[in-house]
Amino acid sequence: MSDRVESGYNLEQKYDSIHVPIPDLLSSNGIPNASYVRSKLKEFSSLFNSSFRIAILQSEQSEKKELKYLLSSLEKSLKLAVAELANSQKNRVHVFSCGICNEEIEVNQDKDIWTCLQSHEHFEQLYCQLLNNTLQLIPLSNKEISSLSERRTNTMEAITGVSEVQPETLPYSGTDQHGIDSYKNIGNSEISHESAGKSDADSGSDIDQEEKDDLDPDDVNKFRFSFPVSYNKIVESALYPCRIANRIRKYDQVKYFSIMKISSTKAVCLVCNCEINDVRIRNHLLMSHVMGSKHLKSSMQPQVLQLVEFYHDFWLNKDPCIQAHQVYLRPIDLTYMQCSLCDCALCIDDIVGHIQLNPHKKNVIHNFESRVNSNYLIDLQVEAYGIRRESVEGKKDVESSPETNRKEKQKLEEIKKYADGEGNPEPRDNEAEEQEEQEEQLHNIIKAVEHPTSSNILKLLPNRMKSFSSCLQLIPNRGVYCDLCHFFLSEKVNIIEHFLMTPAHRAAKSLQYNYYCDICDTWYKSEHAWLYYHNFSGPRHLNMAASRRNKVTEYECTTCRLVIFGDNLSLSRHKMQKRKSRKNHRGTVKLPPPIRLLFKSKENICAVAENLAKEAEDVLRNSLTRDCCKQLESVLLAISPNCRVYPFGSRVSGLGNKDSDLDVFVDMDEDYFGKNFQDAKKQVMLIRGINKILQKHKDFAGTIPVLSARTPILKLYHIPTKLDCDLSFKHGLSVENTKFLRLCIEMQPVCQRLILLVKSWAGYIIFENITTYALAMLCIFYLQTHGYLISVDKLFELNKHKPINISGWKTIAYALSLEDMKLHIKPYQGTLTELMEHFFKYYCFFDFASDVACPLLGKVVKRSLFEGDIEKLPPQMDTYITQLTGDDPEFFRSNSPMCIQDPFDLSHNLTKAVHKTTLIKFQEMCKLSYEYLKQLH
Repeated sequence: MSDRVESGYNLEQKYDSIHVPIPDLLSSNGIPNASYVRSKLKEFSSLFNSSFRIAILQSEQSEKKELKYLLSSLEKSLKLAVAELANSQKNRVHVFSCGICNEEIEVNQDKDIWTCLQSHEHFEQLYCQLLNNTLQLIPLSNKEISSLSERRTNTMEAITGVSEVQPETLPYSGTDQHGIDSYKNIGNSEISHESAGKSDADSGSDIDQEEKDDLDPDDVNKFRFSFPVSYNKIVESALYPCRIANRIRKYDQVKYFSIMKISSTKAVCLVCNCEINDVRIRNHLLMSHVMGSKHLKSSMQPQVLQLVEFYHDFWLNKDPCIQAHQVYLRPIDLTYMQCSLCDCALCIDDIVGHIQLNPHKKNVIHNFESRVNSNYLIDLQVEAYGIRRESVEGKKDVESSPETNRKEKQKLEEIKKYADGEGNPEPRDNEAEEQEEQEEQLHNIIKAVEHPTSSNILKLLPNRMKSFSSCLQLIPNRGVYCDLCHFFLSEKVNIIEHFLMTPAHRAAKSLQYNYYCDICDTWYKSEHAWLYYHNFSGPRHLNMAASRRNKVTEYECTTCRLVIFGDNLSLSRHKMQKRKSRKNHRGTVKLPPPIRLLFKSKENICAVAENLAKEAEDVLRNSLTRDCCKQLESVLLAISPNCRVYPFGSRVSGLGNKDSDLDVFVDMDEDYFGKNFQDAKKQVMLIRGINKILQKHKDFAGTIPVLSARTPILKLYHIPTKLDCDLSFKHGLSVENTKFLRLCIEMQPVCQRLILLVKSWAGYIIFENITTYALAMLCIFYLQTHGYLISVDKLFELNKHKPINISGWKTIAYALSLEDMKLHIKPYQGTLTELMEHFFKYYCFFDFASDVACPLLGKVVKRSLFEGDIEKLPPQMDTYITQLTGDDPEFFRSNSPMCIQDPFDLSHNLTKAVHKTTLIKFQEMCKLSYEYLKQLH
């Protein structure tokens, strides 16, 4: 600051055109006056932009160096001054005083003044009085104004070091040179030392009287209800975490919260009206759901957005302890919600009363008392009943007196009576229950091999086989000698194999252990399978990060009799899975209400199936698909004269509806058989090039390349037909899959209704990563196993023509007529309800752990065949064996919890990404659906 002031003096001495009197030059504390600094800055700026710059350029070379140094110093000083000014702006504080209660409201520079003032309890009253010209204020006294001035002076002194500010100089608005706004009054338009005693009528106002007369009373009412309303912070942080909520909103563009986390293992999508379950709800799981086509489509429907808005508006106006109960309630329509805790539908007007009364109250307090935190905010929920955690949560002190223990028990009994509502609760053995929980949570986990680097071969045996090794002796230079069998063994594998295969060691054969590899997510039931069928050098093991690979080893949980191959994270998952399974057994899983409504009667099932089939056939016959493909082909013909477009998917197979996407294979250069553009880089280049062309066409919009998929696609929207399209360019195998689906429907008409009903059933539950095509294959496979459809291999046999080879896979060259093929299947004579019942029964007991659903053969194939010697596979899978011997082999993902093989691409597991919890959920829902349908007889 001193350098800049001296520079100002030098300028005045050199240029006498502007004379500033000495008394005006300095303030009382010796610092230059702000007006003087402003005038000098203007003068310097004017001179520098004209004569100064010319003089610098015309100066001598020796002078230029000195001038450059001076300008650099000046530049640093100016930058410092600008930074100081910016910092003072950040520290600006607006202080308002209420005209009714004189409470001070401080608003920082980074906050919105209007929002902060609205939070004051008298703001609405003052604003309405101002509009109606009935404003009545309590003027500030001289003492209060002096107090405000003193406080303001102290604030300025803390920031700038200036302490001398007179109260009379406090203006109504504006900012002084220190960056601190003056005090204002939210009920009065001007408060100063001179105007403190003025009446309300004499006080100025920002709103003219004519403007007040023009104001509509309805506008005042609108203002009264325009205050920002938000969830309680505790509720919002638990159910709608800000970080994930903001990421979700970027994709679905929904203004309100669209996904609610109700527990660590469960979330609810309010847009799709479905549940998302997993061992642990992680952000990537929620994002994968949000980026799915069903969620994105639903988020664009006005009625869905209206329902989500209505749901949040209902809860926002409730107390926090009532808001916490929304974890149990789901929106059905604009008048009803479903309570998952009590399994009943409720009218909007009855929800608060339902929360306060039994049985909802009893269930919540029971969960609270039993510490069953299956949902978030249980502590806040029971506050609606006047109960707090600390009132029932006494620490168990071993040295506490009998009188204290008696009081604690009495408190618990009172809570039980309160929860029961009748005063006669059933006695429960809490101590035995807690002891059982503690026993279940204790896991004795040890390393299978304690000394893996030991040179003693006996110390390399797993712990579970130590009891059988008493008959072994280590003979130097010869190996290990078995006293029972009189046999020498040289390696660890030979010793284990000796225990399993030799009759003298029968006890070793029946080891009561299960075996689990967390890396491959694969289970085995015997030591023999664990030793020979599990590939410890498989792709997942090799693709592990080096840091984790060094920590992975074999563990044994002697409590659960389980061998685990993994690391510390695997052990944590094992413990968490154990607790989760115990909690799941306590509660009862029920069918969602929409499925019960779907299955309410045989007549309703048939009616729904008929409507779905009629809609699917209408979609198949309408011209939208043909028009879209025709225009797409005409546009791309300009690039490649050999271009052909082939539609496939549900709209073509007879399994779609009016909202289904259109899947299209684009053959750019006679590539239907997969001879060109098969390399991943070529696919990416091709899609990017076509994307640029279609972006310029007026009839196509919203093009999005998806390049990371197994088959890269280009997503777009066709404006004339209003169809969402997925374009693929790899090969025509998907078209052949659609032909096969259509053939099955024409051969066995009940197949179409079965698939459509199962598709509708799955839509109410949402099974992550189980696609519609996979569900269709499950239906076809079931019909194949019962003789209602023939296998793909049988179709090859009946159609004598040479199979069509697409990218190395055989497809059917259809030559036999449909009527001739029908002779090889039996027509279905039962009812649709019976077919659904048998379908669900078949898959609720299906052994997915060891069997693969194989539509090629029309029967199950043991997954162990894919993990062992491939030569043992059925001869019908010769194309799969040939593919594995090629340059770019792709193994069938048999380590997935659920395995459904594609009928033509035999290396493709249609459910390879399905998680174990999703499979459990699928089979549970199949079982519940089977039992529900059985009651209709």
